[in-house]
Amino acid sequence: MNKDIEEIVVRTFFERRIQERVMFELFSPEKRDKALHRLNHDYKRNLREQGYGPPPRYNLKRA
Repeated sequence: MNKDIEEIVVRTFFERRIQERVMFELFSPEKRDKALHRLNHDYKRNLREQGYGPPPRYNLKRA
């Protein structure tokens, strides 16, 4: 992924206390998997809660 976009995502959605660490891990090939795992499994602790709710559920049933 584009590093500039990843940095924007981290600065926008991650808690300030872990932003530098997450960016370090994302940009490090050896630690990238760890950062993505944390995002997938510890998102409530690591992401900001300001104004962000759960993603909308879409009705995918076809007529």
